[in-house]
Amino acid sequence: MTCKDFYLVGIMKFRTKTILGVALIELVLLGILTLNVISMLRDSNQEEATRKVKLTEALILAASESAIFSYDVATLQSLADSIIQTEELAYVRFWDNDYNILAESWLLSEQDASDFYLSSETLHKTIPIEVSGQTSGFAQFGIDQGYIASVLNRAINQTVSLALFEVILVAIFSAVLGVYLTRQLNSLTFASNKIRDGHLGFTLPVRGNDELADVVRSFNTMSTTLKKLEIKESQEKEQLEIAHQRMRSLLDNFPFLIWLKNTDGEFLSVNKAFAEACGKKDPLEVEGLTDFDVWPVDLANDYRLDDLKVITSSQGKVVEEKVESDGERTWIETFKSPVLHNNEVIGTVGFARDVSDRKHAAERQRKAEAIFNSASEAILLSDAYSKVKMINPAFTKITGYEESEIIGQNASMLSSGQHDKEFYRTMYAALETEGLWQGEVHNRKKNGELYVQWQTVVALKDGNGNVDEYLAIFSDITEKKEAEEEIKYRANYDQLTGLPNRTLLHELLRQELQHSRRESKKCAVMFLDLDHFKRINDTLGHAVGDLLLQTVSELLQETIRESDVVARLGGDEFIVILSDVDNATDISTVAEKIVSVLDTPLSIDDHEIRTCTSIGIAVYPDDAFEEGELLSHADMAMYKAKESGRGQYRFFNADMAKEIRSSRSIEIELRNAIENEDLAVAFQPIVSMGDKAILGFESLMRWPESANHNTSIEQSIRNAEEFGLIQPLFEVVFEKAAREFSRLPLRNDNPQLYFSINVSSHQIPERLSLEWIEERLRYYGLANENLVLELTEGIFLSDSPENLRWFKRARDKGIRIALDDFGTGYSSLAYLKRFTVDFLKIDRSFIADLDELGADYSLVKSVLALSDAFGLKVIAEGVETEKQASILAELGCKTAQGYYYGKPKIVTGSTSSHHKGGNSSVS
Repeated sequence: MTCKDFYLVGIMKFRTKTILGVALIELVLLGILTLNVISMLRDSNQEEATRKVKLTEALILAASESAIFSYDVATLQSLADSIIQTEELAYVRFWDNDYNILAESWLLSEQDASDFYLSSETLHKTIPIEVSGQTSGFAQFGIDQGYIASVLNRAINQTVSLALFEVILVAIFSAVLGVYLTRQLNSLTFASNKIRDGHLGFTLPVRGNDELADVVRSFNTMSTTLKKLEIKESQEKEQLEIAHQRMRSLLDNFPFLIWLKNTDGEFLSVNKAFAEACGKKDPLEVEGLTDFDVWPVDLANDYRLDDLKVITSSQGKVVEEKVESDGERTWIETFKSPVLHNNEVIGTVGFARDVSDRKHAAERQRKAEAIFNSASEAILLSDAYSKVKMINPAFTKITGYEESEIIGQNASMLSSGQHDKEFYRTMYAALETEGLWQGEVHNRKKNGELYVQWQTVVALKDGNGNVDEYLAIFSDITEKKEAEEEIKYRANYDQLTGLPNRTLLHELLRQELQHSRRESKKCAVMFLDLDHFKRINDTLGHAVGDLLLQTVSELLQETIRESDVVARLGGDEFIVILSDVDNATDISTVAEKIVSVLDTPLSIDDHEIRTCTSIGIAVYPDDAFEEGELLSHADMAMYKAKESGRGQYRFFNADMAKEIRSSRSIEIELRNAIENEDLAVAFQPIVSMGDKAILGFESLMRWPESANHNTSIEQSIRNAEEFGLIQPLFEVVFEKAAREFSRLPLRNDNPQLYFSINVSSHQIPERLSLEWIEERLRYYGLANENLVLELTEGIFLSDSPENLRWFKRARDKGIRIALDDFGTGYSSLAYLKRFTVDFLKIDRSFIADLDELGADYSLVKSVLALSDAFGLKVIAEGVETEKQASILAELGCKTAQGYYYGKPKIVTGSTSSHHKGGNSSVS
């Protein structure tokens, strides 16, 4: 059969299949039966034919033996005829040995006999006839097998007819049975489709009591059972859905993070809190994901390891971990447990909760206990009747009472008796109405010592609003109150002299101005600055300087009236407030008296010291109305007094204000120049007088040619010292000088070439950092040996250990020192011995009028001799003529600088030397 045949069979109805199937089976079976019957008939016919042949053969032999022997033809003929009639043979023939027919007999006509004889359906048998062992003749007979075949065919036809009849009967029965079965099956199919479509409980009518009826009954039972199961399942499903909704609602409203995972780490279910923690809106969005899909990799790895530990150990696990997010610390407690089925782990369930509040509460509790036990303030807890319930160690430390001595006692045992009943009535009234009282309490320690405590009492109330406990916190402020007095004194009085300080001065001056306004009086402010105090302080030491300030303060107090005020601003500056003055004469008298007293030699610590003071005076209301302005004007007048010479006093006038404004303008101009680096550097060559080779350059500050400045460079430098700007000014000039010097082509041929730069005595030692200088030199590729610092003799006035150490450190670093303008200041052999320098620069004032007969000649000669004795190099400044150069050479001077050798040139980034007519220049 082909696939198509199978397909056609597959789409046939059951009834058709049944009829065809039964018919086919019947046909096959009947066919097999028929064939078997035919075979048996054929075998039976064959056996019958064989039997007949044998019987006929025996009959012929028995009956023809004597007749053939005697050659009795009649007997043989009669025998042949009789055999033909009785044995159903076709013919019988007898032959002699020569094959001559002796007798024969046929049932057919001659023509038919001839055809029969030749037919393939004729069975011929020839037998010899022997007599006494000798063949006397032959007998031959033929049997017609067509007859046998016709009998066989009739039997076959009958058999086939019966088989076909049986097939038809079976087919009819099958058809009837098929219709019956088909109807039942169609009913079952219809009912099954109804059930399939959801009509559970659908039943069929039961017909008969056969097996199909049993099937229908079973089907009806099944349908009814399914309906009941459906109802039950629906009810259970509804109950399960309700339970699920309740559980989901419970889980989603639970503040914890709850989840269920399989062993692969996939989330099977989570609650809303977990989903939100993952950044999802719906828990369903998390299902099917893993930790790696919702958490950072490091956290996901940790969580997966925890899961695997729970799965492999089959035991739950609790973890507390600290998580940081957006800078905030959160404590998370996580519980994970295995989910078991048939003693096999099929997943994990867990929940996590934020236990930060608990941890923080525990931490607060721990800290509270630590604070309670380690607090420096005493803490006491009592009941509503002041009976002590709890104290901390600080309480024992302050009062001396141990816990065993005070617990259960009334807190009043600490009372000093210095507070009356009204005091305590007020305290408890505040506690009743406000719940809090603070104040000072004088109590008594266990040893009887009185002390002052600052106490805070809090009323603790129960749920009904009634006070049931009092919490008292106090500290011993006895020393604090004493210290406050000391602090108050220190805040208003100078610690060295005991005079009012700047703070109290302003208050006293404000009070004096109020008094003067109220009484329409005048008052005067004197601003005093001691002359040469810094020199005294540096040379004799700070201890002597302090004693001098104390002595001066005592002298000032002795000089003025009791109604007047002396205050110290700081350093060597004092203020005197003269109250109720009538005129300038009275003020001048006091000023002259002060100048005179302070001009007197003073004996301090075995030193005789002579100092004086410069005084500036401003008068209310003539010069100013406010305290600040009055002090400022007195300060201006003091500076004018200093300009007039030491030991002077000056009254303020309007012209001073103009000068101050001009000074402020200069200061602003200088600050802007420093900030904007609006400065230039000029290099003046320092040469060897023998061959006029350039040994180095002095760096000189200059205003740029484009700049419009009203002050000279010299005045600007003095202003910078006065305004405290000398260090930033130096740094700007140093940067420019180092940068431009590093670019000089001359350095390629002379690595020993150096540049010098002037340093103010105001910079040493605190402001001028040698480390900064080294760092800047390295930045420009220069060595320390390429630098010479020029200082004036004024530095020797500060003969302090700090200055000496600064000089030594500079020399140790390889930075050379030149003493500039030598001979114009405080030249001293002792200073040269203590302050080791490398160069002495003779001031130009001694070179300008140099001739062999003048005093300058002798001084220069002495300086050169002195330098030889100390091993110092000498540089002559301001050499402008050939004659000056010649004289200096005769005296043995080897190095010089001045217009004769080259004018200062503003550096433009490149250098060239010109030796023409004895001059060299830098451009």
